[in-house]
Amino acid sequence: MLAWLVLLVLLTAEVGGLRWWLRRQYHPVFFNGWAALIYSCVLAADFVVTWLVSILQTPGGTYGTALLAVLGVALVAIVFLGTLFFRWVVAHDMTDIRK
Repeated sequence: MLAWLVLLVLLTAEVGGLRWWLRRQYHPVFFNGWAALIYSCVLAADFVVTWLVSILQTPGGTYGTALLAVLGVALVAIVFLGTLFFRWVVAHDMTDIRK
């Protein structure tokens, strides 16, 4: 139960921080070509922290949090490969745009 509360707090803090960032209208650092990878890494880190907190209560952690951690790491791998693919496509198909 504590692990799920930690996950909820982490996700709420991240959403609140992003809303604060957008409300202040700072430079759009979070919105670049690697933004999807950054966000998926943060989400995967939340899932891993949740799994580590669950290890404190249950030896080996709970099945649900371990599954979330695995899915988070898989999501990072898929997004990373997709980002590399789309960057490759844009670099090779858009020949009319000069660098």
